[in-house]
Amino acid sequence: MAGKRHLALLDSGCELSLAPSNLVGNKRLRPTGQRVHAANGSVIEILGETEIEFSIGGRMSGATVLVSPDVSKLMLGITWLTERRGVWDFANRTLYVDGEAVMLHSQKTAILCRRVYVQQDVVIPPRQQIDVPIRSTVNNISVSESDDWLLETKQLRPGVLVARTVLPDQHRDIAVRVVNTTPEPQELRREVCLGSLEAIEVCEQSNVNNNTGLPSACSMNSTSSLTHGDRNAAFVA
Repeated sequence: MAGKRHLALLDSGCELSLAPSNLVGNKRLRPTGQRVHAANGSVIEILGETEIEFSIGGRMSGATVLVSPDVSKLMLGITWLTERRGVWDFANRTLYVDGEAVMLHSQKTAILCRRVYVQQDVVIPPRQQIDVPIRSTVNNISVSESDDWLLETKQLRPGVLVARTVLPDQHRDIAVRVVNTTPEPQELRREVCLGSLEAIEVCEQSNVNNNTGLPSACSMNSTSSLTHGDRNAAFVA
């Protein structure tokens, strides 16, 4: 597409196909009444629908897609698979589209990217910290990959830092703490990327701290081995 290769997720658990808004560019969008929810129940924002064309396995194809800023990659659903007479050979990791074989690729959940963006313009006062409204992209709308997510600390610019934050399995109506250590107000514009989320497991600890007599703080296991299976995808161009 536009001379570039993209990895498209094949999602047989979703009837519709979705595309990130940055993939369709300035294409005209038609209004649509379709409503889409992620596996965790949160609403996926839909900007409209349009048609896209792409090459898959060396042959031209196309799809009607719902366009959303909340998804991170092209997702081809069961409607597209049916229209293209898709036959999935799981043993050989091959998808047949209109009778032609297309090799599939697997990605571990741990290396899939959920980016975090500032949801609205904010100004952080000098030498203060505030909670900044954010949104994140989702990798899969039919499967919830984790109950908890971690955003690591990051310096956005000298003196402005994002705090390490554990977030619930939501992609909107969430916030992270940002600290401004400079003597000047600092503005964060809408759609500034604050980093990427990592799936974690929050361990509840019932032990009592021997020194204070208080329950010890929750610990987090964010090792790279914490995965939730493979995702099957195909390259489109």
